Amino acid sequence: MKGVRILLEKSLDLAPESFVSLYLLFPDKTLNICARVIWSKEYEDRKEAGIYFINMPDIYKEDIFDYIFKYYPQELTRRWWQM
Repeated sequence: MKGVRILLEKSLDLAPESFVSLYLLFPDKTLNICARVIWSKEYEDRKEAGIYFINMPDIYKEDIFDYIFKYYPQELTRRWWQM
């Protein structure tokens, strides 16, 4: 809930330490989140980047938790016990 790994088209360039604005689209709302790129990796067919959320309101954290709990409960449980 502190960040996300995203898959990118190869043409997009996100350098580590750059700042981005993301829109998380949920079935009933859209969250506008400021974030910082922590890492990026380039593969033959895609790029991946680790994004860290910055100054996210608590209500957004609750929305993300509720979504994960509803649609991916096994992932939430697995991550919880790895901490």
